[in-house]
Amino acid sequence: MGINQINLCVDLLTLVLFNNFFLFHDQFFLQTHGTAMASNVAPPYANAYMTHFEESVIYKHPLFISNVFYWTRYIDDVFCLWGGTLESLQSFFEFLNGAWPGIQFTMTMMLDTVVLKDEGGHLTSDLHIKPTDRNSILHSGSFHPQAVKRSIPGSQYQHVNRIVSNSTTRDQCLQDMTSNFLLRGYPKRVLNEQIDHHPRTRPQNLRDNLVKADIGPTQSKKNLIPITTQNGHVPLPTLCAVRQCTKG
Repeated sequence: MGINQINLCVDLLTLVLFNNFFLFHDQFFLQTHGTAMASNVAPPYANAYMTHFEESVIYKHPLFISNVFYWTRYIDDVFCLWGGTLESLQSFFEFLNGAWPGIQFTMTMMLDTVVLKDEGGHLTSDLHIKPTDRNSILHSGSFHPQAVKRSIPGSQYQHVNRIVSNSTTRDQCLQDMTSNFLLRGYPKRVLNEQIDHHPRTRPQNLRDNLVKADIGPTQSKKNLIPITTQNGHVPLPTLCAVRQCTKG
């Protein structure tokens, strides 16, 4: 890319990022921090910034080099396998949040997925249900289109099949899901049809990819601590540079 093209991109980004006006209660406001929601330029701009942040700050940190076995991202969620102690993890977490005031990370479960290491050293996945969870499935008596209501059970059953790796636990989760649907007025006949339509098998997915990230026999004595970091509203970068990171 030539210098003229770079200057053009900078000028266009400046125009978009510094002119985010919006209307609220009949008054116009100018957004002075962050990118506008739903702006087409927001994801690539944020990714470019976070790529620089990772390469210049995160990847070079000694705790990252010595303890991170696997680091991957989807939009604004980072999945990380940590091989050190909880104390070193907390130190790294505090470092991340102190590196730049505008970028703040949190450590949580990975959306609705929990990843565990079994006795054989393999990574397994299960559904994570928050303590505050309520049965908020769309009621069958709602005025939503019938096609929408017909698709919900199947998509939820497929969701369970994809995430839960243990067959016994998966069957129990499907039963619990069916009970939730019955409480929301869905006919049992429809639910049985959807279960039969979605076989209780797991396609290539998160767990299969995570098994590939197993650190192997040379590091098997270490306890991996699966964590997820989420950095506010800013999407994280592409993973092309992460593939070059040294494991342990």
